[in-house]
Amino acid sequence: MMITRNFRQTALLLVTILGLTGLGLALFELLSPTSGTAGSAGATLVLVSTALLAATAALLAFVHLKRWLFGLLLTLSVIDAAATAVAAYFLMANVLVATMLLALLAGLAAAFAGSRQGRMTT
Repeated sequence: MMITRNFRQTALLLVTILGLTGLGLALFELLSPTSGTAGSAGATLVLVSTALLAATAALLAFVHLKRWLFGLLLTLSVIDAAATAVAAYFLMANVLVATMLLALLAGLAAAFAGSRQGRMTT
């Protein structure tokens, strides 16, 4: 159904935007001396993780992939958003936590878009 495809693509575009937002916030956490985590390994890990999330979500949103690869990358993106939210919590970056939780919800929405299609309802 076309609505499902458009919804999934919109959700993945939202994950991409939130991933890029998270990338900017993670860069701030890494470079700002006022953050308290400037130059730490944890801030670097969060920066790399958000970059991977944004790149993978953009790949999922704009490139037609085989079904198994799409499912694998989408699953890994959802796990990445959840793990990055936890890491941001440990860094006390509350805005980044909220951003990653929104990305997690959008990723789950993309994953389960149309999952009821073809099933009979009672």
